[in-house]
Amino acid sequence: MLRKILLLLPLVASPALAEDLHYDGSDPLLCTLMTLQQCDFAGCEHVDVERVGIPKYVIADFKKKQISSTEYSGVNLVTPIGGVKQVDNRLVLQGVDEASEDAEDAKAWTMVVAEPTGMMTFTVAAEESALVAFGACAPIE
Repeated sequence: MLRKILLLLPLVASPALAEDLHYDGSDPLLCTLMTLQQCDFAGCEHVDVERVGIPKYVIADFKKKQISSTEYSGVNLVTPIGGVKQVDNRLVLQGVDEASEDAEDAKAWTMVVAEPTGMMTFTVAAEESALVAFGACAPIE
């Protein structure tokens, strides 16, 4: 629980401190997935992040051009960032994970981070399913 509070602390800081946070791709971001919906042709259902095998905590590293799981997430993940664009106070990241032995089909993903709040939406689209996650990010210096 303490880790969650520490991760969210920058998001509830004073307005003066919020002005110093940068969501423009200049600093890496530590992001926490808080809620998750798993969808298919039958509809969507709320699921625990751990149940679908994606990390709850990820780092978006713009210099390495990758998103990776943290040691606390319990899941090992590294995915390349294919594109980054700043659009109307939003940082938009996109990428594609190709099919592999561990994953039966390719997946496309998009992450949108709002400035100055750090609120984040993360989607993953596959052939017959999709994930929609909501969370928050904070810059790491």
